[in-house]
Parts: sequence; C-alpha cells; structure tokens
Amino acid sequence: SNLARLCLDQERYDEVIALSKRALGISQAIASNHPEVANCLNNLADVHTIQGRYPEAETLYREALLIMENSFGTEHPDVAYGLGHLAKLLFLQARYAEAEAMQRRTVAILQKVPGQKDSTLATSLNGLADLAAHQGRNSEAESFYRQAQTIWERLVGAEHSNVALILNNRARLY
Repeated sequence: SNLARLCLDQERYDEVIALSKRALGISQAIASNHPEVANCLNNLADVHTIQGRYPEAETLYREALLIMENSFGTEHPDVAYGLGHLAKLLFLQARYAEAEAMQRRTVAILQKVPGQKDSTLATSLNGLADLAAHQGRNSEAESFYRQAQTIWERLVGAEHSNVALILNNRARLY
C-alpha cells in the first residue's frame, strides 16, 4: 500500500493499480473491514479520480470511508482524510452542495484535534473556501482562505509555497 502511494506520487498509475489490488487482496484476507483495506481502496480511488473515472472513484471512496468510520468512529482524523478526498471528487463533478457538506465535516473533525493534523486542516479550509467562492459566497471564502493562510504561516513560514497558493487563491477571489 505504501509502495502504491509512492507510485501514485510518481504518476505511475498502472503500478498503483496493480500494487493496490495486491495489497487489497492481502488485507481483505486478514479482515475485510480493516483500515488497511480502506487505504488500498483510497489508492485505487485516487487513480480513478486522476483518470476521470469518477463513478468508480466515488464508489471506492465511500467504501473506504465506511470502513474508517466503522473502525475509528465518525470523529477520527482518518475519517476526515476520507471525507476530504470524497469532497474533492464531488467538487470536480460540480456537486458543490455535497462537496461542501463533506468538507465542512472534515474541518469540524480536524478542529477537534489541534496540532495533530494542522496541514490537513489548512488544506481543508482552502477547499472549503474554493467551494464558497464557486457558489458566490465571497466573504465566507475570504474568511476560510485567511484561516488557512494563518495555519500555513504558523507551520511553514510566510515565504512557503503553500502560503503563496492561498494568496493566489485570495487574489483570484478578489
């Protein structure tokens, strides 16, 4: 599963699929509802998303999310990770209301775990800002962008590329 993730980062999608299916088979042999099964499903869903195969990706993301919720409860940071991926997929399909609900839930979960997942929280706030902007709620979008910027500046400094991304998003909003 970790090797599949590395291959995904390197855009070696055929290898991701092969490795993820192999890891999935091994994980499911141990326990069909184990969190590692969810990781494998997320890897496969990520490839389907990149390849524009959204229905397949959504099915896999939702299955992985269900496993995570059953394994850890609905308020766990790993559940937030799954929600964030599903929100991004829904955003790509212009299903903004559904995406926003997922992204808001992601942010709510991550805000309860201070410090542990700050970079993920900042990314989720940026996603929430993008959703608000796409729906014409500019002041709300600006607020989310500012929150994300504050987190990134605290984590990596004001000169980091992640801060530049947020500033660019705010500039587009203006």
